[in-house]
Amino acid sequence: MTIDDNRLIAENGNELAFDFKIGEVMRAGQIWVVRLDVPPDCRMTENIFGVTAEGQHLWTIEGTEANSTDPTNTYTALSRLEGDVIHAFNWNGTDNVIDVRTGKILETRVTK
Repeated sequence: MTIDDNRLIAENGNELAFDFKIGEVMRAGQIWVVRLDVPPDCRMTENIFGVTAEGQHLWTIEGTEANSTDPTNTYTALSRLEGDVIHAFNWNGTDNVIDVRTGKILETRVTK
């Protein structure tokens, strides 16, 4: 995968464009997890996506009631775990454990 601002380019040449600049890409098994850098003056709290190696969008992170009402819940970092899960951290100190196959939130922890 290659990153060009807001575009993700797969090895086969397929491109996937997002609304904001790509901040981070992490491979988890056969799925690439993409986190967008959302400017502070914009609202997009579901800014993590699952993508195939061929550049096809699989999922957008599951929304939550808290995320939909507070722009500080934009995800700011990812961390890889063993197996098919990653951690997704946001501005308000929440760590969500995400299933990389589905984008579903498996567990939520407060880190602050």
